Amino acid sequence: MKPSEDAPITCGLLLADVLTEAGLPAGVLNVVTNDLADAGDVVAALVADPRVRVVNFTGSTNVGRIIGVQAAQHLKPAVLELGGKNPLIILEDADPDLAVDAAVFGAFMNSGQICMSTDRIIIHRSLVERFIPRYVERAKALPVGDPADPATIVGPLINTRGAQRVSELVKDAAAKGGHPAHRRRSNRGAERDAHQAGRAHRRDDRHGHLRFRDLRAGGSHLPRRFG
Repeated sequence: MKPSEDAPITCGLLLADVLTEAGLPAGVLNVVTNDLADAGDVVAALVADPRVRVVNFTGSTNVGRIIGVQAAQHLKPAVLELGGKNPLIILEDADPDLAVDAAVFGAFMNSGQICMSTDRIIIHRSLVERFIPRYVERAKALPVGDPADPATIVGPLINTRGAQRVSELVKDAAAKGGHPAHRRRSNRGAERDAHQAGRAHRRDDRHGHLRFRDLRAGGSHLPRRFG
């Protein structure tokens, strides 16, 4: 297992510790961490190693293409779960309130930094007038701030690259005629939050502290500590 360079503990080493404590024998799961600059060489070595017989990758489409080619060169099967514009489809007979709950949770859980996050909403025209105002109202009310604060639901992005990517998507949408139903922060604020995310990420990794919060109105905070 090779976790993300941005979250090697919470996405890899912590899981290994939990499984070890649960009784997984030594050597069954091996976690390989690396610096971002070494990622290409590390991935190439793992894919080429004869002890690795199947490759399973979750990540960006661009990196997935590279890994898929490398796996094919070694005649190894590869399962690639790549990035995309994941749609939430709201049909004509949907409960508008439940649809808003699902849309808010899908789009903003973990500040939208999940591979299956809701990136776009496809909704029946008969529900548009009831859905959009409620969705915008809920988005405005989500607590934004330091991820170390239990009250926070929407925190900063993981790094500056992530903030820049979001900024590019917003600019692209505006260039194509879109307009924001709600604007919370400037691009400069997003970049500042990205740096704060790095500090918060390191703090959380050091203590092995994961936080989960129900995004529905009145949801409870569920702190969980491992180790």
